Amino acid sequence: MSSTLCLPFYHFILAWQKNQIRYRSALMAAASANAALFGGQGVHFPWESAYSGADVSPDSCVKDDPQCNWRKIFITAGVSWAIRQYYSLTRDRDLMINPVFRGCDLSRDIAKFLANQAVYNPKNARYDMTGITGPDDSHPNRNNNAFTLCAASLAIHWARYFSCLCQRNEREEVPDEYVQKAMYLNLPYDNVKRLHLQFQGFDAEKDRPIRQADTIMLNYPLNWNYSYDIMRNDLEFYETITDAKTPAMTWSWFTVGWKWTKEQNKMRSYFLKSYQDYLIQPFKVWTEFNERSMADQDVGNVNFLPGMGAFLQSIIYGFAGFRIRPDKLEVNNPMPPPGASRLILYNFQYLQSNLTFIIEADKTTIQPIAMSTIYPLILKRNLTNAVEESINTGANIVINEASNGFFIYTSVLETCEHPRDYIYMPWGYSPWINAAVITKSMNCVSLIVLSNALSIFTN
Repeated sequence: MSSTLCLPFYHFILAWQKNQIRYRSALMAAASANAALFGGQGVHFPWESAYSGADVSPDSCVKDDPQCNWRKIFITAGVSWAIRQYYSLTRDRDLMINPVFRGCDLSRDIAKFLANQAVYNPKNARYDMTGITGPDDSHPNRNNNAFTLCAASLAIHWARYFSCLCQRNEREEVPDEYVQKAMYLNLPYDNVKRLHLQFQGFDAEKDRPIRQADTIMLNYPLNWNYSYDIMRNDLEFYETITDAKTPAMTWSWFTVGWKWTKEQNKMRSYFLKSYQDYLIQPFKVWTEFNERSMADQDVGNVNFLPGMGAFLQSIIYGFAGFRIRPDKLEVNNPMPPPGASRLILYNFQYLQSNLTFIIEADKTTIQPIAMSTIYPLILKRNLTNAVEESINTGANIVINEASNGFFIYTSVLETCEHPRDYIYMPWGYSPWINAAVITKSMNCVSLIVLSNALSIFTN
């Protein structure tokens, strides 16, 4: 989980993330052997590993199920996610040409493993991933865990894109069959209630409580593409069935979610909840579970890195509103956290440039410290009449309408088609179409016309 939970410092200490990728590449042989243990192909990284790359997880579950830790295939998808994030921030060609990192091979072999886990189901013409365990490991060995399926889809799409950047034959590296699986995974989704189910057959009464965040992490860290009303429905649904003694990071993911759906009261509440009960005084040591009693302090892990990492990510990717895309840096409605008048992000690294962001309630200021000559940066505000603005060293760029959001990108474009990053879903699932709003304003005639148009389009 270190690829997604423990290292939110992608923008600030890029060497840490690069070394993490190096660690994974150095242990590819062990990951290949781990994949083969239960019939997998490619590479599969353990739930917990150390110097050898072998699974060193202390869980006692292996007594009842030898595959219990192997089933957590979202860990391997998370390694692909780390490569995606690092390269999107840096365009560091070292990942491609340096045999120490082997980023091209690593992305390809991860995609191979994940695609191999997807099996065609003729009943619904979709691909199932059966017998897997998602981040909420209190519900092990289930079919089609939503978080795992989305993470796997992203990893396969990324591998196809990255193989092109590596100047390889992308259809040989990542066959069309893999991409087909990535687009037609059997993602559990209730199209009437417009929300995701944690896994196939999930029942809110029988399967409660949720031990820790799972499905709500589609929003962040996965940056999954789905409409805001679905995002809100997921948050409202799972907040009522989440265990009150969940690990610290769960509340941080709720914080990010409520920030993006603009529920500010809930955002503030969950932000305070994410740390106030998880710090042991006087040195403020982070713990896995809340510390309201001595009994609570006797269970769980101490100096709990996922809790710390998720808290920091709620600041950077929640309140500051940052999103890392393959082609740009997106900043959505930045604001200071509760009780603060401003939030300052120093030494923010993007495409070899160094920026400082000063975020206040009514404006955001960008101070370029050192700018790359290889990848000149451009700012575009999220306004209909916005024009591209060059970001130059020494400038002091004030964005008074920052709540509308803005984008930073370079004029130097990649030549490969961007990753598709989606699973085919019912109409209205996409973030570009909010069906819950549109259908309310339609009459019967317009719906019939639309239905006919869609039938023509799909035939």
